[in-house]
Amino acid sequence: MLLLGVVLPGLAAAEDEGRKVHVIEQRPFIQRLRVELTPKYGYTINEVLFDYHQVGGDLRFHITEEWAIAGSFSWYFPATTSAFEDVESTFDTFPEKRFVRWYAGGEVSWAPVYGKFILFGSWTVPWNAWLSAGGGVTLTGVDGIHPTGTVGIGTRLFLTPWLTMEFELKDHIYSENFKAGDSIMNNFVVHAGFGFWFPVGWTYEFAK
Repeated sequence: MLLLGVVLPGLAAAEDEGRKVHVIEQRPFIQRLRVELTPKYGYTINEVLFDYHQVGGDLRFHITEEWAIAGSFSWYFPATTSAFEDVESTFDTFPEKRFVRWYAGGEVSWAPVYGKFILFGSWTVPWNAWLSAGGGVTLTGVDGIHPTGTVGIGTRLFLTPWLTMEFELKDHIYSENFKAGDSIMNNFVVHAGFGFWFPVGWTYEFAK
C-alpha cells in the first residue's frame, strides 16, 4: 500500500503535465535467439620460446540476453623467438619443440554486465562483458592430440544492429607430453574480432 501511495501521485502529476510518463528504455541491441559469427585474430602472450599468431572464429548462439553456447576454432602460426635461439647458442642445448597447431572446442558463456559509454561526445555505445568456460582438443607437434579446458573473460562493443567489436582473454589448459615428463600447459591467448549477427535486425512487440 505504501508503494501505491508513492507511485500513483507521481502518475497523476505526469498526467497533469500533458501525459509525460517516464518509461524504462528499451535495449538498443537484442542478443536473445540470435546467431553470432566472429572471425578473430589471436596472440599468445605468455610464451617465451615460441611466437604464436592465430586466426580463427567463433559461432555462438545466444539463448538469452545473458547465456550463450559457442563452437570455436583457432589455427596457429608458430615460430621460434630470439630467446629460443639464445638458449641454443649460449647453453648449447636444444629445447624440445612442441608447436601448437590448432585448437577446436565448445564453451558456455554468461554475460552478467551490461552498460553504455559516450564516444566522441555524442555516440552512445552499449557494451557488455562475459565469462566463459568450455573444453575441446589441442593439436601439438605432428600427432599430439590433447584434451583441453578453457576459461575466459571478454567484452563486446555494440556498433550497429548487426555488428560488434570483441576482445577476449582465454586460458587453454592441457597436459603436454615431453621427454622429461608430462607438464600442465597454460596457453593465454588475447583475441580480437568483429561479430556479425543474424538475423541482422529485430522488432519490438511494443515499440516506443
